Amino acid sequence: MLGLPVYSVLSGTVAAANQDRPPYGNMVIIESPLDTLPLDFLERLAVTPQPIPVKPDNRLTCPSHIPHPSWDYTHQSLYVLYAHLNKTPLVKVGDKVSCGDQLGEVGSTGNSVNPHLHFETRMGPSGATFESMSHYNTRATTEEMDNYCTWRVSGTFQLFDPLALLGLEKN
Repeated sequence: MLGLPVYSVLSGTVAAANQDRPPYGNMVIIESPLDTLPLDFLERLAVTPQPIPVKPDNRLTCPSHIPHPSWDYTHQSLYVLYAHLNKTPLVKVGDKVSCGDQLGEVGSTGNSVNPHLHFETRMGPSGATFESMSHYNTRATTEEMDNYCTWRVSGTFQLFDPLALLGLEKN
C-alpha cells in the first residue's frame, strides 16, 4: 500500500541510495557482510546459495565494464535492494543501519505501474557501493549503466531466493 514504511530486514551499511533513477526509481541497497550475520542465517543460505540464472532483457545494452578496485572479492556480503520507494530514501551511501530502521516508504517510482516494494537479495563482493544506478533511459551515464549491468546480469552479484533467509524456500 502506498506510503507504508519500509524497514531494513538486516543491519548493515547503505551501499546505494538512488533518487528517481530508472528502472528502480527511489532505491536503497543494504550490505551485510556474511561474517556479521547470525549463524542460523548462514546455515539457511548454505553460505553459497544456489544462484538463479538471469536472462538479460533484450533492451539491455551494457557498456564496457569499469573495474571496481575498492571492492573486496575475497569476502562475500549479502545485499538487499528495496526499490520503487515513494520518496527520496531516508539514508545515504555509507550510513550504518540496524535491523528495523526505516529506509523509506512503499511507492511506485521508476518503471512501476502500481505501488509495491521491489525486493531483491544477492550475494557479492564485500564493500561494493553504487553512487548511482540506472538503465533504460537516455539520461543514464556510462557509470550508471555499468553499475546496473554489474548488479543485474554480470554474475558478480548472484541473485538468490529471499525466502531462504526465512527458511521458507520451496521444496
